[in-house]
Amino acid sequence: MAQVNDGDFLEDEDGDLIIENGDFKIGDATLQHVKDILVAAPGHYKQSPAIGADIQQIINGELDADEIRRIRMHLGMDGYKVNDVKQVNGIIQVNVNR
Repeated sequence: MAQVNDGDFLEDEDGDLIIENGDFKIGDATLQHVKDILVAAPGHYKQSPAIGADIQQIINGELDADEIRRIRMHLGMDGYKVNDVKQVNGIIQVNVNR
């Protein structure tokens, strides 16, 4: 009987699939999903065309209330509960759980 492993394919920092022992590495990909939703623009995903916070618009800018609302909305559309969104030293930090 084949072993069932809950999880998703994991990627490295460049977005390439990680291969370990000749097979795709599987694990918790929550951080990957959150990053993908934050970086994607609406229309990027054919199966969910409304999802995509498009935070690249605010690179080198300040995170304001509208941006935080947009991040919360798009992550919420994929089932994430956003506990906190803040910008520290130019880095956007998002705390989520499912």
